[in-house]
Amino acid sequence: MNNEAVETMRILLGGRNCPKSLAECAVAYLARCRELPTAEEVVSALRVSNGMAEKIVASARMSFMFLLDTMPIKVGNPGLVAAYLSDLKNARTEHVVVLTVASDNTLIKRHECAAGSASRASVDPGAVYQLAIADGARSVIIAHNHPSGSARFSDGDYEFTEQLIESGRIVGIRLLDSIVISNRGVVSMRAEKPEMFVL
Repeated sequence: MNNEAVETMRILLGGRNCPKSLAECAVAYLARCRELPTAEEVVSALRVSNGMAEKIVASARMSFMFLLDTMPIKVGNPGLVAAYLSDLKNARTEHVVVLTVASDNTLIKRHECAAGSASRASVDPGAVYQLAIADGARSVIIAHNHPSGSARFSDGDYEFTEQLIESGRIVGIRLLDSIVISNRGVVSMRAEKPEMFVL
């Protein structure tokens, strides 16, 4: 992530009184927007006060072209991925999102692969890697939400991730992480079971 953008955001949000993590999440959130968000959308996505949301929107308005269109998004940190996908936190149905990633760990593109019921969405591993190949990606991150609010992986999540890892080995594209997002938090399978992701 662009440290200068984060430090600038931190100054705009209150200087030393603003946690760096909040500034990072604000920058990551703005980086995925393709139009100016409303204060209400920022409150919902980042769980901040109305006053803080208005400051974030004002900073985006002042630097819309730089922050929203040209800054590379680093996706190596599950927390930043969660901020980037914050619109999934409160979705009422399950969504599966694939992030295609360049060799320098920056986002190439976000793809929504499936939307399902309140408890299930399915996607074929081959479809995931077709997207990656089309984008010229070196790796991918898979993420999905749990509308139930559960911040734990299901048995099906582990099984699907293992299938993705194996398919990725065949085509030469790494699965960097499998992430679950809910309104109770974010969990990273790589952090929980790093041995699964060893080449």
